[in-house]
Parts: sequence; C-alpha cells; structure tokens
Amino acid sequence: MGIAKFEIRRKCMVCGEPFMAKTIESWYCSPRCSKIAYKRRRDEEIRHSKLDVIVRKIPKSQEYVKVSEAYALFGISKDTLYSLNNS
Repeated sequence: MGIAKFEIRRKCMVCGEPFMAKTIESWYCSPRCSKIAYKRRRDEEIRHSKLDVIVRKIPKSQEYVKVSEAYALFGISKDTLYSLNNS
C-alpha cells in the first residue's frame, strides 16, 4: 500500500490540539484522548439509560410531573424550571 499524497490536518475533539491524522477515521491526537472520549461516551450512555428508567416510571394519568421527572423528560435543569415557574 502506498503513502498518501496529501496530509489530513485535524483538531483533536478532546484537547483541541491540531494534529496530522494517520487515517480518515482519526479524530483524536493520541490514545489518551481516544480513551477520554470513549469514557465520556460511555458515561453519557449510562446517564441516558438512567433517565429512560425515570421516564418509564412516570404514570400516564399523572396531572403534574416532579422536577426530577421534568429533567428526565425535557432535559431542563432544576434552576431553569424554577425560573420558568417564577416568570
């Protein structure tokens, strides 16, 4: 396999440092940044699965939702909900 005749310059999606990508699929400058990105994706998946459990437990006939349920449904923080309530 031959050497590419062009350079792929990218900015690392984790640390923001510019780097020369070795392949078209390279998005991270180092194995360290790749591991950090993997951990962030995994933590986000865990967070979403916990929110899904909360949403599934909400009764359909409930007139109002709790603050934690509103966060799980809409992704709105507690502070934002309270400020919307006061306006």
